[in-house]
Amino acid sequence: MWSVNLKKINLVFLLFFLSLLLLGDIRDITAEEVIWNQSESKITFRGNVEMREEKFQLFTPRMVAYMKEGKFKKIEGEDGVRIIREKEKIRADTFLYVLKDRKLLLGGKVVIERNEVNLEGESAVFDLGKDQVILKGKIKMFWKNASGNKSSEKDR
Repeated sequence: MWSVNLKKINLVFLLFFLSLLLLGDIRDITAEEVIWNQSESKITFRGNVEMREEKFQLFTPRMVAYMKEGKFKKIEGEDGVRIIREKEKIRADTFLYVLKDRKLLLGGKVVIERNEVNLEGESAVFDLGKDQVILKGKIKMFWKNASGNKSSEKDR
């Protein structure tokens, strides 16, 4: 196992790493530190991690990518995650991105913000192939500005 500071990364490693990203829909990953454990076929990204994919951006303090035959198979994180899509923002405690299935599995407290509506649940499946999010477990729905459903605090 070895550690690489992205500021000191050499060009050969950078070109090899970028070629791995091009194998999937991941456009790029940035982090303050990368630890590549070749014997376990995993790469750990730490510090202000941002992953840009075709349909979303993901932000997390730390994530681990598992590889097989030079390709990412799954990516996971347990330290909280924010996902930004065109029409919504999603927050969760944990995530597992299974690249083959094109699904993001979210756990812990999951919050989905879309327009003026917030949804909360215990887990969610974000199916990138179908472009849908399925929220599960004790679902709570509320409006940021409740004026359409009940009086807002300004009206009281």
